[in-house]
Amino acid sequence: MALRYSAARLLLLNTRSTPSCISAIKSNGLLRRPRTIVIGECDISLEEASRDASEVKYSGSWDTEDLMATKSGERQPTAVCLKLADIGAFEAVWQCKFYNYQKRDHCKWGNSFNAIVYECRPNDTRTLLWINKENFQ
Repeated sequence: MALRYSAARLLLLNTRSTPSCISAIKSNGLLRRPRTIVIGECDISLEEASRDASEVKYSGSWDTEDLMATKSGERQPTAVCLKLADIGAFEAVWQCKFYNYQKRDHCKWGNSFNAIVYECRPNDTRTLLWINKENFQ
């Protein structure tokens, strides 16, 4: 099956909104604190939200106020980067469609999700994290 766009999944998002970003990091070894996550051109500061023996959760807010709506029939590749010291950088590209606030009902189309969960492992040089699995929940 040929894909019309670069990714099989499409995220429908509103401009003029502030979705929450929560980064949960699970590790069998040392946990490294990410300082920021970069989504598109936005640096999002992360603060520790909770911690237990196997997982640390960080939260931040992504302000889409200044984003332009995507033109009809188009999709916008949006880069995501989370850097972790001594482990590597998580990098992904989300295929997004941004709607004007007035057309916010369009974001209800399709399957809704609350989180994207990535299972990753560091590469041999510990500069990048390879994505083993992507799961929309």
